[in-house]
Amino acid sequence: MQLQIETVEMLKKAGKLERKLVYRIIMLFFITLITFVMLVYDLFLNNLNLFGVVFFSIFGFVLGFYIFTRMNKVVWDQKREIVAMGKFDLTSFVLVLIYIAYRIEVGLLLKDYYGDGFEVYGFSLATIFGGMLGRFIGTFYSIHKAHIEK
Repeated sequence: MQLQIETVEMLKKAGKLERKLVYRIIMLFFITLITFVMLVYDLFLNNLNLFGVVFFSIFGFVLGFYIFTRMNKVVWDQKREIVAMGKFDLTSFVLVLIYIAYRIEVGLLLKDYYGDGFEVYGFSLATIFGGMLGRFIGTFYSIHKAHIEK
C-alpha cells in the first residue's frame, strides 16, 4: 500500500493526476471517515455485535475493492499524458444517502416493532463502510496500475 500512496503523491506533485481523480480520492476519504465514525458510534452506544460488524465490514471491503473499484476505470490518458478517470459516479453519495434515509425510517417508524436490538442498520452501515474503504484503497491501486501500464 505504501508504494501505491507514494505513486499517487509523485503523480500529484508532477501534475500527472487528473483533478477529478484527486477530488474522488478526497471524497472517498471523507465518506469513509464519516461512515467509520457513525459505525463506531453505533458499535459502542447501540451494543452492536462486534463479530457481525467485522464480518460485514470485510464483506463490504471485498465488494468495494474488487467490484466497485473496477466499475470506474482509472487509465493513462495518452493525449494529455496524465492518469485520468472514466465517468464520475455518485455511488458513494447515493449509498450514504440511502443509509441515512433508511436509518431515519427505522428510527422513526419501525423502532416500536423492533426495539433497540434492531441491528440491521448497524450491519448495513458496516457493509457501506467496508465498501467505501475498499473503493478508497482500490483507487490507489488503480492509479498505480495505470501509471505502471502506461
